[in-house]
Amino acid sequence: FFWGQARDCNGPMARRRRALTQFVTILMAFGTWFVTRTSHKLVRRSRPALCANISSQGKGGRSRSSQKTHASDGMEEARFVPVGAIVAPLRMANIVLRLAKGGWNKRRNVASGGWKRSILPYDGPTTLNLSEKDTKYNRLLSVHLSPEASWALLQPDARERVPKELWRLLEEGLVEWKPGLRIGSKECGGPSNVLRCLPPIRESARFSFVELFAGIGGFRLAMESFGGQCVMASETDPLAKETYSGNFGDVPVGDICEVVESHIPHHDVLTAGFPCQAFSAAGEQQGFADRNGNLFFEVTRVLRGCQPKAFLLENVPALYTLDDGRVMKVMLEELRKAGYRCTWNVLRSNAIVPQKRRRIYFVGLRNDLVSEEGNNSMDLEFEWPQDLLLASEGGKHFTDEDANFPTVGDILEEDVSDSYDLSQDKWDAIMDRERNNSRDPVEFRIVSPRDQARTIISSYRRSHEWNSQYVRRSDSMNESTPPRFFTEREIARLQGFPDSFELGKCSSPKRLYHQLGNAVCPLVVARIAENLLKAAGL
Repeated sequence: FFWGQARDCNGPMARRRRALTQFVTILMAFGTWFVTRTSHKLVRRSRPALCANISSQGKGGRSRSSQKTHASDGMEEARFVPVGAIVAPLRMANIVLRLAKGGWNKRRNVASGGWKRSILPYDGPTTLNLSEKDTKYNRLLSVHLSPEASWALLQPDARERVPKELWRLLEEGLVEWKPGLRIGSKECGGPSNVLRCLPPIRESARFSFVELFAGIGGFRLAMESFGGQCVMASETDPLAKETYSGNFGDVPVGDICEVVESHIPHHDVLTAGFPCQAFSAAGEQQGFADRNGNLFFEVTRVLRGCQPKAFLLENVPALYTLDDGRVMKVMLEELRKAGYRCTWNVLRSNAIVPQKRRRIYFVGLRNDLVSEEGNNSMDLEFEWPQDLLLASEGGKHFTDEDANFPTVGDILEEDVSDSYDLSQDKWDAIMDRERNNSRDPVEFRIVSPRDQARTIISSYRRSHEWNSQYVRRSDSMNESTPPRFFTEREIARLQGFPDSFELGKCSSPKRLYHQLGNAVCPLVVARIAENLLKAAGL
């Protein structure tokens, strides 16, 4: 009756109807926000922090300054990525499967970098008391846990950290905790679970290498230019794997945490651009208190288990000063304990590509390949590319005036589609924002064809309104005319990828900006690798 009587859109009944509708809409929005906020709090409180001091985070998380201060928390006790599984008979399957709630088992969503199956048949030793009756239901399963869950079970106060139901099952011997059990372990089906379609090793190859955290294969482009063969690559991003396999023919294996080091093929050089989000100045810089930050220890695990002759690693330069240098100290110590003599440097790329990209590189040689003279005698065998040095101890330092550096005009495409143009509204908003920050929008946000671009990041297109640079279609365009984005091919050229590198192999073209922004510069890697291979006798 109430709604039916509101025939006059401007009458009192119509106004009441609109007011009631607005009130209900606001009430529903508030209810949705409250439920979401409460559930997020419950999830955060129920999950143990990985290798970090939970008490230092507080209820509302840590501020940026405190995150930097505690970026190396927890690493004195455990410098590894915790892995493990719960072994249980089939008759306990329903109870164990409930561990999936709350994020305790490994993710099974392939699109998010997880595994198709986190529950596998188990064929290995066990302390479980299995009756001879009902052998069908006594078949064992392994439920592989998340790093947070594995870390909780490794703690002395695990009883207070894990779900009460799980702890009761463990105490009564109905299920068993197997620390260190990986999806690729022999007991869970062996390397066939993770090491699929590895290429056969060529006898004609000059040397062999593996590529951890491979991305789209920047290290591989550089190493293959010297006659090397990649015997294994590891990457979890399914779209990056599409681009990788489309160019090299090999599909990278998934999570390196689930690969047993003894199953990795023999190799001479290990390369890795381990995740930088935990160390980058653009992020929260939680260091080893972040799950991604701990993946560095997967590099040292493989080095200890496989003992290649040399390694080459890459990351962001902010890593050097993070947590007053304590994070860097831990990394160098772990590389030394793995049996390597290591040196590092911050190099720039703009001597060979038109991009001002600074990255820190670590190179190392196995101890038996380095003489014992001096504290860091590896410097006698290995020399950094002098024209790429940004800041180092000794060596010639080049400036922009010392060489004819490449410019953006060298990499621009012709006849670029209008789909790369900014809209007028977006460009006006960006100009207003930059003027409010006392910056010239044209000087700060538009790169001249006669200049070099700033560092290309993975969010170049996704969050372009904050920091990304654009290019004009012609020099005659005035300030108010919207510029355009760099194309995917132009970004690839800025990163040093050749035009022969296929960009159309990814099923999501918009994701190419993310992949290229995360990639290493193959030309810089090649300059380093040339000297490293000589030092390693390869």
